[in-house]
Amino acid sequence: LALLRQLAQLSAEVMGRLEFSPHELGDGQRPQHGRDGRLPKLFGCEDAMLTTGAAGGITLGTCASLTGSDNQKVRRLPDLTGMKTEVVIQKVHRNGYDHAVRNTGVKIIDVESKEQLLNAVGPQTAMMYYLGGSTGDWAWETPVPLEECLAIAHKVGFPVLVDAANMLPPWGNLQKLAGLGTDLICTSGGKHMGGP
Repeated sequence: LALLRQLAQLSAEVMGRLEFSPHELGDGQRPQHGRDGRLPKLFGCEDAMLTTGAAGGITLGTCASLTGSDNQKVRRLPDLTGMKTEVVIQKVHRNGYDHAVRNTGVKIIDVESKEQLLNAVGPQTAMMYYLGGSTGDWAWETPVPLEECLAIAHKVGFPVLVDAANMLPPWGNLQKLAGLGTDLICTSGGKHMGGP
């Protein structure tokens, strides 16, 4: 960790989050919420998980949307037999990082309007990927706002994942997403939290 401190010039607080003991690995699979459960509080959500970054979080979120808590499905990935196989993305939200969704083996369904979204969702829809941002981030408008996407998704029965890597600062942006009932929020620790 000394070399990591020198190379990345990380803050002491972030380094404290990285330095965990094996006893802090609740299920033996991943660090929980750091030492004191501050990540869920910071995001304003019920749970949080440290990943390799926003793209890693997007891939894991997509996998979770495909498998739920079914360990047999988890072990079968990327074989999607018996699972939902489609992820809906508004065409204006396609970007170089949506490979983090595609690498799970799903079929991407592009939509350009609310009508297309309503026609696209169904029994094979595992998730919706939504590229977060704030007003002025794009030269174009998002055809279906997040609030409408959440309402449609929750009515049909699939989660919405927001790629919020570009939404910090301020922290209030992530808390707003959580307050709207966003199912999965992925952000980048390296860009805005002083992480590696």
